[in-house]
Amino acid sequence: MKRSIPCSILLCLLLILASVPVPVRSQYKPGTSFDGRDGRDSEVCPASGNFMSEDDVNRLVTDMLGRISARNRYIIVSCPQVDNCQAVMFKGKPYILYNPQFLGAVRRLNFSGADLPTNIQSQDWEALTVLAHELGHHINNHLLNPLPDATQRDMELEADEFAGAMIYRMGGTLAQATQAFLKLPAGGSYTHPGREQRLQAIRKGWDFARSMYRKDEPGPGPGPVVPVSPVSNTEALLKSALDKYRQSDYKGAYDIFSRPELSQNTQALYYIGVMYSNGLHLAKDAYRGVEYYRRSADMGYASAMVNLGWMYDNGFGVNKDDAEAARWYRKAAELGDATGQSNLGLKYQTGKGVPLSYADAVLWHRKAAEQGNAFGQANLAYMYEYGYGVTKSYEDAFLWYRKAAEQGNAFGQYNLGDLYEKGNGVAASLTDAALWYRKAADQGSAMAQVRLADFLSTGRGLAQNYSEAANWYRKAADQGNARAQFRTAYLTEYGIGTGKDQTSAVAWYRKSATQGYDSAQYSLALLYWNGQGVSKDPVEAAGWFRKAAEKGHAAAQVYIGYLCERGTGVEKSLMEAFNWYKKAAEQGDAVGQSNLGLMYQNGSGVTRSYADALLWFRKSAAQDNAFAYGNLGYMYDNGLGVAKDFAEATSWYRKAADKGNAYGQYCLGVQY
Repeated sequence: MKRSIPCSILLCLLLILASVPVPVRSQYKPGTSFDGRDGRDSEVCPASGNFMSEDDVNRLVTDMLGRISARNRYIIVSCPQVDNCQAVMFKGKPYILYNPQFLGAVRRLNFSGADLPTNIQSQDWEALTVLAHELGHHINNHLLNPLPDATQRDMELEADEFAGAMIYRMGGTLAQATQAFLKLPAGGSYTHPGREQRLQAIRKGWDFARSMYRKDEPGPGPGPVVPVSPVSNTEALLKSALDKYRQSDYKGAYDIFSRPELSQNTQALYYIGVMYSNGLHLAKDAYRGVEYYRRSADMGYASAMVNLGWMYDNGFGVNKDDAEAARWYRKAAELGDATGQSNLGLKYQTGKGVPLSYADAVLWHRKAAEQGNAFGQANLAYMYEYGYGVTKSYEDAFLWYRKAAEQGNAFGQYNLGDLYEKGNGVAASLTDAALWYRKAADQGSAMAQVRLADFLSTGRGLAQNYSEAANWYRKAADQGNARAQFRTAYLTEYGIGTGKDQTSAVAWYRKSATQGYDSAQYSLALLYWNGQGVSKDPVEAAGWFRKAAEKGHAAAQVYIGYLCERGTGVEKSLMEAFNWYKKAAEQGDAVGQSNLGLMYQNGSGVTRSYADALLWFRKSAAQDNAFAYGNLGYMYDNGLGVAKDFAEATSWYRKAADKGNAYGQYCLGVQY
């Protein structure tokens, strides 16, 4: 009876065999594979003669074992029937079976070369790590005499520690030692621990070997390995550095993080990157931040992967690259990092760096949300609110926004307030809406600051307070919020809740208008038209009226139509004037409707049509517009499109006169 523990099926290395394996008589039952998948029945196989000879693998195993002063007493057999490689005992003898295509990747390895490890490819280290792991099972006697009460999971971790130590002795870095493990399933199985446990085990073995030995030569060659005293306890050093960092003693933290003993510690490298990125004790240097994040990320530290992705996302220290950002977020996400999962979800949600996919966005947001990540919860809520990738559900949106909001997430707090204000997924409550808007506003959310200011200026949900409203608008305006800049300008122009200052109002209107906010463009145009706070300038006024009109601002459309009709500040064009009046009229603007009626009445820029003139005058009059009253009176007075009716004309003139319209007053006098 044999016991066996096989090597991993490495995703980037395994090649599917071209031929179907010939069924063989089962002489042993192997255990589960390196990555937790079931092995297959097999027998010791004849050599295939392909890719890498048994002599080549034998020399490699001999080289590895020689570094720990152990003899190679294993029988090396090439076996196409195995998936990758296996450590087995057969008739009392230790075997290592290998699929020649699997270990073909290590053919280039020659650890006596002075130029190594620079010529070793990444996939070579992965294969070497798995081979070292299998040797670990033999060296630790797992197949014949494991420790009492040791489980399969315990033995896997022990073999992982051996592999980590062996890779160090072969000249590999910690990043190279962990490469194969990054591809393992996060959850593990009943025989194999999860990915993070195994990464910790291989790091432990690598760190142990590093603490016990140093190499005289920089390369991995077979020069003498000299024992030295163990270095200081890295865990104690790291804890001390982290304590100082949390206490904002950044110099003290850096002095420890940068010690030689922590030069390969993923957390130490990560925090040095944070300190460079944020200018904490160190001069702010995004390029150095990227350098340290990358070193830590290459060793498998998820937080460093997230930060490196963020640097690519924002173009700090590297060229902005959405695809590269998504790649690093994915690496972190697949390690179970919640922030990486949420950020990857946003990439799928926006289609930046990855194909747009709301389903994938929901998948990753949910993974993050279910770990309690507030960003993931808020983002998942957003998907439910608008029905992106899931069935639209205000109730589910409310649930997830609330979870995020209660953790202090400003985006969640703002949107929770919005649901309360609109009564979506929860009973409407302006008081609750104001409560959550204030929480988000206190954290600096410009959107929440504007909504809170709106409540204060109108007295909705809160007692009316123009002074406090002006303060919140100003906070959001200082952050560049266009609506807040417009409201700040308006309150400043009229001295509502703040000092009256026409010059300051012009400046704020201009900031908002420059961002394309149409109400600010219209207001700025009025100031130029009337010469308030600026020199009167019809050309400048026309330019801003046109910008607002093109965005659909009805009042601005009336003004630019008026200027086009008269050729003031712009080239005269009755047709263009007609078109602008029509746009405003169709939006329901009463002045636009009255002016459009006049264009039809006079045949200006359009074929004369009394019927259309009457239609638009009536629409405008229905909105209590004095000009329309007077115009309707004129139509009845002169029998244009209707039978002459002096009584009806007098009635319309009186309506206009009562509203102070000079034309209506004059015509009413004529009637009398």
